[in-house]
Amino acid sequence: MKENKEKEKILTYANQRILKDGFYKLTMDEIASDLRISKKTIYKYYRSKDELINAVVNEHKKYAKTTISAIFDNEANSVEKLFKMVQFFSQFALRIGENLLNDMRIHKPELWKEIDEFRTNIIMANISRLIEQGKQEGVIVNQPAEILVAIYISAVRGVVNPEFIMNNKFSIQQAFESVFEILMSGIFTPKGNELYRKSEEVKK
Repeated sequence: MKENKEKEKILTYANQRILKDGFYKLTMDEIASDLRISKKTIYKYYRSKDELINAVVNEHKKYAKTTISAIFDNEANSVEKLFKMVQFFSQFALRIGENLLNDMRIHKPELWKEIDEFRTNIIMANISRLIEQGKQEGVIVNQPAEILVAIYISAVRGVVNPEFIMNNKFSIQQAFESVFEILMSGIFTPKGNELYRKSEEVKK
């Protein structure tokens, strides 16, 4: 029990620091000092800083998969599901600092590649069936789901990535929400747009 609490404490702290300040300048000595534990204790659970970073990423991946699955598996209409998905990603994006994006761009591009592949897979696993649901409800235009999904993935990959965001001085939240708004305005029917506006009004 004590070991589980120690491990969770280290992971929670690392998660908060990495999201806010990035990982490149963060040291195991600093983590140990801030948590008032020995570096030996950290190494008991995480053999290196890279292993700790990977653990943080895996925790977010598990949480995202569980949350998105819950959104898509409920009985809500397709517009509400899409709106909740945007809310989830936007709220998470608010927590990502510029330093983390810059660290991934410069020091660990392979980490962003892993995140991008995960993001693409989770989109492909859920969006296609949601589009088909939306067509049946009359809120999404009657175009091939494969094309709509490919357009969505290409837009997200092209805009919501460290290189584009850092070069154009957007926040990751601004980038994601802008992509979604542009895409949805193109695939929603008038009925779909009306439902989406109502969802936004409820949020406010």
